[in-house]
Amino acid sequence: MSNLPREQELVQHSELEIDVEKRLASALPSEAEREGTARQSELGPKLKRAHFFSPLDPAVAEAVNRDAETVEYTADEEYKVKRKIDNVVLPLVICSYIFNQFDRTNIGNAHVITAFNENFGITDNQKWTLALSIFYVGYCLLEMPANVLQRRIGANRFFFLSLTFWGLASLSFVYAKGYGGLLALRVLLGIGEAGYYAGMIYYLSFWYKRHELAMRVSLCMTGTYPGAIGGLLAFGLVRAKTSLLDGWQFLYLIEAIPTLIMASMILFFLPSFPFFATFLTPRERAIAQARLNRDHKPQSHGGMNGWQGFKAVATDIHAWMFMIIYASCELLLFLR
Repeated sequence: MSNLPREQELVQHSELEIDVEKRLASALPSEAEREGTARQSELGPKLKRAHFFSPLDPAVAEAVNRDAETVEYTADEEYKVKRKIDNVVLPLVICSYIFNQFDRTNIGNAHVITAFNENFGITDNQKWTLALSIFYVGYCLLEMPANVLQRRIGANRFFFLSLTFWGLASLSFVYAKGYGGLLALRVLLGIGEAGYYAGMIYYLSFWYKRHELAMRVSLCMTGTYPGAIGGLLAFGLVRAKTSLLDGWQFLYLIEAIPTLIMASMILFFLPSFPFFATFLTPRERAIAQARLNRDHKPQSHGGMNGWQGFKAVATDIHAWMFMIIYASCELLLFLR
């Protein structure tokens, strides 16, 4: 009988060791968690969005982010994922920026044509300056709401709307007449481009680390180079003339149609965010998210709300400095 307490103590100690071993085993990531597919494999059928402006499914973002916390990968795997992103995402973004620059510079190339000025009643420099500057009315007023919309519906749908809107506005120049029509189309063009440039940088920040982002944004800025040859292209187009269309109308027509085609390509081929990228496998999506989370952890869903984000920007001295620099550059262009 004297050995009974001792035996009970040994049994309790053994049970405690087993319990500790179980807890340690449960704390270790499973094979699926190390692969970065555990949470994504638990997702049910893909939810169909009720309409075009329906928000993205937050469950998918949550699953990929949780997989990103446990995924294990090599530097070679990370490099391959980055190259896949470069080959799919960057070309679409760069091409869209090229068409953005073409549509922006159209009016400058058309202004040298007498028929264009006569059609829109541009009789003096004051009217011309107003036609240029009124573009920024819609552009400035809707830039922030446009980026909120991008966060809600995804980059592919937002850029589709943006390119389609400014493409149709540019196409409408072909048959528009009068100075009032010119001003209205310039406002609509600004509305279409509102949030595009900021949205492009915001979008790329979900794919690349901080030290990688500058190079990718610079590559996107190469989209301004075609503007250097835009004048040569315009030189040839304005000489095309038929019984229905004048030369400057061909300029707007030929450069607006590719923008509309590009809008459709972006809608179908550009992923909205890394966690919805169909060109990546579930493991690659986890790696793509993990490499950013371990660098600067971008937030799209579950991050700051609109008011918190606004206060963060309004109190950031760097945001004000960039705004002053950009506004000064634009002012100098109009005062030349």
